[in-house]
Amino acid sequence: MSAAAQATEDLGIARGELVAFARRSFMQGSTYPGAAALLTASGPAELIERAMEASGTALAISGPSLELTYVNRAFLRLWGYDRPEQALGRLATDFWKDVASAEAVVREIAWSGSWCGEMEAKRADGTGFTARATVNIFRDPPESPPRVVATFTDVTERVRLEQQLRHSQKLEAVGLLAGGVAHDFNNLLTAIVGFAELGRGLVGADSEAGECFRYILESA
Repeated sequence: MSAAAQATEDLGIARGELVAFARRSFMQGSTYPGAAALLTASGPAELIERAMEASGTALAISGPSLELTYVNRAFLRLWGYDRPEQALGRLATDFWKDVASAEAVVREIAWSGSWCGEMEAKRADGTGFTARATVNIFRDPPESPPRVVATFTDVTERVRLEQQLRHSQKLEAVGLLAGGVAHDFNNLLTAIVGFAELGRGLVGADSEAGECFRYILESA
């Protein structure tokens, strides 16, 4: 079987499993009396798939091997790919700048079953962006091998604004510190000048000690 045919088969399997899982979850948790009709109006598979494809949130599914078996259009746009085949079959860790950090996240997901956080992603053209990922493991049916479903949001602009805010706060703190130091120094200088003038008046301006006080006043 060719790689393209295998990717197409895996995509169909992933879609079918996610549709079945979503359908059961929706039916079990919904109090809406028309839930069954809603799912069967266009067929559950078509409805769920259309919803995933129409979603503005990037979504990807992988199997136990961490090779992607499904990505929606928002995922392709976010990572800069033109066709699903460019992403399907690749390891989930391939889409991140720091592979070691991505592998650490994989271990956390395997341990806890879920993960949510931000990482530096790598687009198809090599450029980077900050993505917030929410990842969960699911099984459908329960005895089947685990699969991973993840959603992604581009938070690059928010991170940039937060960095600018922190930089501005640092500059403000430095300015306040410098102002406080200058204020304290002026207080000390005022005392020095005052005592120098008092001492010069006591010893006489023309005396040797008075000359010393004069130097102090001129330096201040």
